[in-house]
Amino acid sequence: LHYWVHNKRGGWKDICSALKKMKEGVLASTIAEKHDLVPKVKKQPKDCNASMGETTKFECEATGYPPLKYKWFPWKPKEMSSEKKDLEVHNTKKQDEGQYYCVISNDFGSVETTHAKLEIGMQFQPSILRNVLEEVHKDSKIAS
Repeated sequence: LHYWVHNKRGGWKDICSALKKMKEGVLASTIAEKHDLVPKVKKQPKDCNASMGETTKFECEATGYPPLKYKWFPWKPKEMSSEKKDLEVHNTKKQDEGQYYCVISNDFGSVETTHAKLEIGMQFQPSILRNVLEEVHKDSKIAS
């Protein structure tokens, strides 16, 4: 195998095409690891809290030879594919609660992020809260 790491003009392409031809050999994986071609998680997703009906976002970031492919997985058996490093959950519902994680891959391997939890709370309108407080206040006057 003959490759030039120092070749600034297309050097990576030369290495990558040679590695792809070698498939999953030991030498190929050693070179891929040494030159940071294999995806590595740089930023893990964090737990989120959202009210029902809101939009929330999970973020992750990885390094590795492009293009990196991102596939997000919720706790439900439904894959949410995205070519972006972020996952937005729109119009959140109680059913969206659970663990989410991302699998990042390229031609040289894949890596899974840690799991992040989404919790959905109820959204209270001020008028509803005011009515509830008025009822509680009335009930406390009647009881005394």
